[in-house]
Amino acid sequence: MLTRFNQSHKSVIHQKYHLEAVSQSAVVIFDDDNENIQMWLHAIQLEDASFVIDLIASFNALLIEFDILQTDYYRVSRWLSTLNLADIHERKSNTFKVLVCYEDIGAGADSYIDSYINSGLDKKYPNDLAEISQQTGLTIDDIIKMHHGHAYRVYAVGFMPNFAYLGQLPSALSTPRLSTPRVKVPAGAVAIADRQTAIYPQASPGGWHIIGYTNCLNRPDFSQGFEVGDSIEFCPISKEAFLNSLLEGKTQGANDQSANDQSVNQPDHL
Repeated sequence: MLTRFNQSHKSVIHQKYHLEAVSQSAVVIFDDDNENIQMWLHAIQLEDASFVIDLIASFNALLIEFDILQTDYYRVSRWLSTLNLADIHERKSNTFKVLVCYEDIGAGADSYIDSYINSGLDKKYPNDLAEISQQTGLTIDDIIKMHHGHAYRVYAVGFMPNFAYLGQLPSALSTPRLSTPRVKVPAGAVAIADRQTAIYPQASPGGWHIIGYTNCLNRPDFSQGFEVGDSIEFCPISKEAFLNSLLEGKTQGANDQSANDQSVNQPDHL
């Protein structure tokens, strides 16, 4: 049976937080304000304590895994109470501009890039804008404008590598998850659920409503991945521009492979 210890008190930023032990080697800080969670994360990272093994942040919680050979729950609790979050400034975050095609790509993509796509890849691009319009009462144009109308904060990264939970959407755009999740959501799908939005970094099952597609995650400036606290802005592009980006990516990949093959096949000369 799991024994749990609870503690609540005022932090120096005048926000109540709740601390709970979830195992012998982990505690969770609960705080309803995501900015506070991110400040907790940054403060603990700056301390660089040897007993902290891992930190996992979500919208309203931060899991702290610690080395039980060095400390225990009570010491970690006391240590957290000494951190002065008022002196912590938010870390310098990255801002990403993500190009999104909100247009219905449909079957036209197949003939356009067919010769550059491996037969095993899914070439279907479902789009749920019409269904979202029915559920919210908004026009498709309004949905698109609302979605790219402001910057989003990365609240958490999880579900799969580099899957960033972004928020918040305008309340008018809040949409429940699909009643039946898709078996496969294409990589690069931009989707919404409740008041959050996200980019699927790779093909996977998923239950969010798809509103567009991006090919930006394949760019070198996105290679470092998203981190909690980063900012993401969506910028609309045309269907033609999106398909051209796929075409260029496939062409570049083929050229790189050809260059590698030639390099490997070159004879050595003394």
